[in-house]
Amino acid sequence: MFDTLVTWFQANKRDLPWRHTKDPYKIWVSEIMLQQTRVDTVIDYYIRFLQKFPTVQALANADEQAVLLQWQGLGYYSRARNLHRGAKKVVADFGGQFPQDLNDALSITGVGHYTAGAILSIAYGLPFAAVDGNVLRVFTRIFDIADDIADPKTVKKMQLLVTENIVHANASDYTEGLMELGATVCIPSQPLCLICPMQGVCKAYLLGNWMERPQKTMKVKPQKVKMVFCRIQAEGKLLLVHNPDSGLLAGMWAFCGAVLTHNALDCAKEIVSELGLNIMQVKKVGHARHVFTHLDWDMAVFDCFVQKALPIERPHAWVHLEEVAQYPLPKVYQKVLALEYYC
Repeated sequence: MFDTLVTWFQANKRDLPWRHTKDPYKIWVSEIMLQQTRVDTVIDYYIRFLQKFPTVQALANADEQAVLLQWQGLGYYSRARNLHRGAKKVVADFGGQFPQDLNDALSITGVGHYTAGAILSIAYGLPFAAVDGNVLRVFTRIFDIADDIADPKTVKKMQLLVTENIVHANASDYTEGLMELGATVCIPSQPLCLICPMQGVCKAYLLGNWMERPQKTMKVKPQKVKMVFCRIQAEGKLLLVHNPDSGLLAGMWAFCGAVLTHNALDCAKEIVSELGLNIMQVKKVGHARHVFTHLDWDMAVFDCFVQKALPIERPHAWVHLEEVAQYPLPKVYQKVLALEYYC
């Protein structure tokens, strides 16, 4: 019954840059970028990334900081680091060609069942399922499945169902068609059932249950945390510190900061003093807010002027303001940077 979907997709698919290629590397880049990020946001990043790293070999040979800088603004930076590590493995272990064997694909850093299924089906036309949130929604409605899609058992069940229904003659368009249907027609609220190519076989639509599908356990709201960040300056330079290779925003450049536990001004002074720097002046700049998946930061930002641009114990760099763009700064710290400066 999914032949109808394939026909619909071929006639109605959006013109997206990654749909002009069957290169598994380029499809891999698009799939990683599209995780947790809207299509319209990804397009420009995708084009620029491939201009910088046009082949898997180019990415594998690149410096990690160059990769992170190219990813800057997309967020979820572990995606970029894993893509970089994965490219190294593909070059080292698979001769620079993304493997067609599922188990080999799953051995690549950052490639799970969804990403592997998407690449193998779209690039190679192989009959593997790619089940993301859009596909889960489409299938729970078509088959009127009431199981909680937040349950891993449900996801496995849906992977089997998606695989069983693959249009073997065109696995690529089947996979992309499901994604496209979920993104443009079978949307979470107010789905466009009247123009849906699957309307005639959609059990949830025929039973009037479409707004009850899918069932999903509610996400926990991000934890609110008050933070203090210091833009430490000396000799016309700004202090950036380099985060460790694990934890939140791993491997990225950052401003010195801490969780607010008492008076914000005193906290800012303590942050600077603990670095062994001699404070000359501290001024509050303002507030910024940034929401991660699990954290909601309310940030008090201070300009902290110190006597000299001295070395500190943790990895760092003293940089002129116009040079900051050369360092991969996550969006949260771009917000800190963007606040008006005191001179």
